[in-house]
Order: sequence, then structure tokens, then C-alpha cells
Amino acid sequence: MTEPASVRGLAGRYELEREIGRGGMGRVFAARDLKLDRSVAIKVLTPESHGDEDLRRFEQEARAAGSLAHPNVVMVHDIGASDDGPFIVSELLQGGTLR
Repeated sequence: MTEPASVRGLAGRYELEREIGRGGMGRVFAARDLKLDRSVAIKVLTPESHGDEDLRRFEQEARAAGSLAHPNVVMVHDIGASDDGPFIVSELLQGGTLR
């Protein structure tokens, strides 16, 4: 697995376990929140440079999801930025893909 180095050591808080998906804007990793001792998912933008519009959409996605509390919507725990770019930390859902 080749995960972004600064996410791998993000403030010593998250330990990446494996990549679980990728899409047009980023990659998603299963990880462990070492402070709260829980499994999480971390979405980071892909390493390619992104324009202002991509960064705005990524932040908008995090804020929209973070403002919702519903059993059918993934819970956002944290957002931030590292040397590799912005990231979203959310609950890690178990189960099969929707494909």
C-alpha cells in the first residue's frame, strides 16, 4: 500500500490499515484512531494537483456530511489538511460494496 506519508503519521493519531476505495477525487483508507481507540475511514485527495474548485467541493462534502445526523448518512469525525492535502475522517462502515 502506498498511502500519503503525512496521513500515515498524521499527528501520530491515525494508523492506516489498508486502502478500501478510490474515486475521481480521492482515496479512502481504513484506519485506527489511536487516541479514541476506534476504527475510522480517512478520505484524502489524490496526489495530483487540484484546482480551487476541487478543494471547495471536497470541503463542501465534509461540511455537508458533518452537519447531518442520520442512521443512513456516514458520520464525519474530523476534517483537516496535511502536507498531502485535505482529508476527511469518518466512521468506518462494515459490509459489502454497493456494486
